[in-house]
Amino acid sequence: MPGALPFIIAGLCVSLSVALVLLVAAELAGTAFGVGYLIQMSQQVFRVDQMFVGLIVLGAMGFAADLLFERTVRQLLPWYGAETAAKRGGQVERRPACERSRAKQFIAGRNASTGLKVEQ
Repeated sequence: MPGALPFIIAGLCVSLSVALVLLVAAELAGTAFGVGYLIQMSQQVFRVDQMFVGLIVLGAMGFAADLLFERTVRQLLPWYGAETAAKRGGQVERRPACERSRAKQFIAGRNASTGLKVEQ
């Protein structure tokens, strides 16, 4: 079980994001309220300002869900991420639950596996 824990946490993180996407898709398809409905109706009546409000709310919901998940993992499993503590001189590296650091390295122009700067 301890060896499978990182994979279980990664699966939960992915399922959280998929659940949020499916929630919005369900709102787009068959409800008369919700953020997805707001976006759809704003698009149909050309209210771009309301449409962007809906998109910003969706982004904030996703960010809040990810932050809550990450903090919950840190509270329930304080040893998660401690495998790199020896490499850092005893300090535990705060590794994001969904491995966002690879995306940040990619955006910064670094190779995710080596950490070296990539010429573009």
